[in-house]
Amino acid sequence: REMDEAGMIGVGAALIVDGKVAWMKGYGHADRERGLPFTPRTVMNIGSISKTFTGVAMLQAVEDGRLDLDAGIDRYLPLKVANPHWPAAAITLRQLATHTSSIADRWPVYSATYHYDGETPEPLGAFLAGYLVPGGKDYAPENFLAGKPGTHREYSNIGAGLAGYVVEQATGQTLGAYAKRR
Repeated sequence: REMDEAGMIGVGAALIVDGKVAWMKGYGHADRERGLPFTPRTVMNIGSISKTFTGVAMLQAVEDGRLDLDAGIDRYLPLKVANPHWPAAAITLRQLATHTSSIADRWPVYSATYHYDGETPEPLGAFLAGYLVPGGKDYAPENFLAGKPGTHREYSNIGAGLAGYVVEQATGQTLGAYAKRR
């Protein structure tokens, strides 16, 4: 009943006792159209939970002296990111972390980035360059809000991805490898 009310077709659950999996089970479907059941082995998109790991990795890189929350991100990147409505206003890590960077999620482009097979058809840096840099394949002024960076809060998945990319560039490691090591 709860799954139906929430519009979920499948869920997974587990109990962990003393650091060990004591029980796990899947409910519903992983793919309703094909009749595939949701099992404990079904790969799930963790969505925004990854933003927590990105934020912690970012702050650890700040503690390590590799990043500055209030410096313009361009100092860490092989590309220049600027809101075309405010080209002289720097975008900072603090703004990325607080969803005040003025980077918008343009849904037709953003939704196409979801892949459930574990493979990424386009490296993150290439996607970000194509979305955020004039002349890029997905670039448009609508990828940015009209307000100056730091003045308006709007949830930005692409901004969070950019924060992770900044961590990668500053540490010389993938975000996953850096987070796991730290």
